[in-house]
Amino acid sequence: MPVLAAAWTALCAALKSFRITAAALLYAGLVLGGVVGTEVFERTFRFNLLFIHIEGLGAQLADLKAKDAQALKAAQAHVAAVASAQVQATANVMAAYTPTIAAIAAKAQTLTQEIPAHVTPKDDADCTLNVGAVRLLDAAASGLPALPDAPSRPDDAPSGLALSGLVATDVANDEAAAANAEQLSALQAWVRAQAAAAATPGAKP
Repeated sequence: MPVLAAAWTALCAALKSFRITAAALLYAGLVLGGVVGTEVFERTFRFNLLFIHIEGLGAQLADLKAKDAQALKAAQAHVAAVASAQVQATANVMAAYTPTIAAIAAKAQTLTQEIPAHVTPKDDADCTLNVGAVRLLDAAASGLPALPDAPSRPDDAPSGLALSGLVATDVANDEAAAANAEQLSALQAWVRAQAAAAATPGAKP
């Protein structure tokens, strides 16, 4: 029947566009007009409602997948940005730390080379460092108590350490202390830079 075919086409168009109310009114009109029976109307309409529900679930699932893909892409971009910023932060800290350490080592080397000019062999011969003095210096450098090393070596006995050797040891100790302080300073700067890069990945460290 042309009338039934046209009505069915109109119904499918209404259902496809999710106009459930319009579809229901159209089917009700067909029932009241005697074109289709009530039983056919109920079965068909329930089927179409189920179809619309399934189609809606599919659309929701597709939307969730799209949102998940966007979230994953954003997370990956965030991780990449943080990693890049942290690498740059490390490079910046090392760029400042490396020449400072080199300068400390160069200064210590220069001072060591100048020792013979300021502490001559005559100075070594004229200055006797006793055991007690060396023991106190070692205790100060190590942080340990100044305990006697043996009963046979009294504090006033010659230690055998030359004055020039004492100066060279002091220069080396000062170099190590300065290098350790610079390492700590660089480490603190690196930790701050890493935290800043993780908090604001888009900013320059």
